[in-house]
Amino acid sequence: MASGFAISVLVVECHVADTRDDVSLYETIKAIHSRLNWNLEVAHPVRDEMITKGADDPCTQFLREKLGEALDNLEVLFDSSCTRLDALKAWRNVYQHQFWKDRVCTEEDRLKEASKQNKAGLLRKGNASLAITAGLTSAVAGAAVARVKQTQAYGGKKSR
Repeated sequence: MASGFAISVLVVECHVADTRDDVSLYETIKAIHSRLNWNLEVAHPVRDEMITKGADDPCTQFLREKLGEALDNLEVLFDSSCTRLDALKAWRNVYQHQFWKDRVCTEEDRLKEASKQNKAGLLRKGNASLAITAGLTSAVAGAAVARVKQTQAYGGKKSR
């Protein structure tokens, strides 16, 4: 891998500013990758010397390869159906760090809980909502419509 100093020089050289940090990071990764596609050499910012070991430096070649993989992983961010979970997984794959693994687990737990809450909400409405959904009503005294009796089995109040 290229040295931290070489990476710092490339970031300064290729930085893309944006009001959103994630967009800035993605665009900077893309700019560095493009830069390394046409030139693998990195010059020292102060001294008249190169930081890398020539045009075929294996360290900058490796960095270019890894940045290409990161860009491939992050393509999902531009899909119109990309969810928060998809985005977190993409960044997790790029960084391979516990921080992102924790965020993915937290989001998966949140989605499971939300799904449970939605299902429980449907059950709490009882068989009255099921009857309406199914178009079932009972007529009382000709034109009047009576509410379907809720039972505890369907999440309604227990009748006495």
